[in-house]
Amino acid sequence: MLFIENENYYFLYPKVLWFLIILSCYALIITWLYLLTRRKKERNKEIFIDGNWDLETSRILERITDGFCAFNREWQFTYINGEAEKIFQKKGDKLLGKNIWNEFPETVESKFYQEYHKAVKEQVTVTFEEFYPPLNKWFEVRGYPSEDGLSVYLRDISEQQAALRVCKQDNETLENIVESRTDKLENKIKKLQLEVQEQTIAENALRTSEEIFRAIFE
Repeated sequence: MLFIENENYYFLYPKVLWFLIILSCYALIITWLYLLTRRKKERNKEIFIDGNWDLETSRILERITDGFCAFNREWQFTYINGEAEKIFQKKGDKLLGKNIWNEFPETVESKFYQEYHKAVKEQVTVTFEEFYPPLNKWFEVRGYPSEDGLSVYLRDISEQQAALRVCKQDNETLENIVESRTDKLENKIKKLQLEVQEQTIAENALRTSEEIFRAIFE
């Protein structure tokens, strides 16, 4: 029994009471750690705009389906949303303040590097598609420059590219089949034309022979 009767009152055994107290303490600690972690993530997800931390903008960026990240003039990550974390396969708090070219050195010799620098240098919007071998993925990228750096939207288009490759292969296969059948048809036509020519020559030769035969015996 968990209860004992004492002067018409029921009391918990001391061990059970201490267990419930300790369990409550653990629950409070876990709740506090959860709230602390959540608040830390919210702070990390705030984006710096015009000198002010805009939490509402951050919440909007967390709801979009594209990966989003922002860089300052030193090419350091200043913001990374949840989708970008999935794309990079790294936690945002591990990338914030880090230089993109150091964290992803393979991009230095790629269109990412060229287009990002073009956007910042010429202050123009850039849009391009590029394959990133380390992740084995294709990305559609849109970059928007500002005085403070560059904002980038990333979309994984690997499935679309795979579908295009399959479609291209099917088209090439179909073209090869059509070309092969066309060659066979052309060969048959040439052969038929040759047979017709030979038959015409034979008929003309026969007609000539008949004319000569008549001329001799008439």
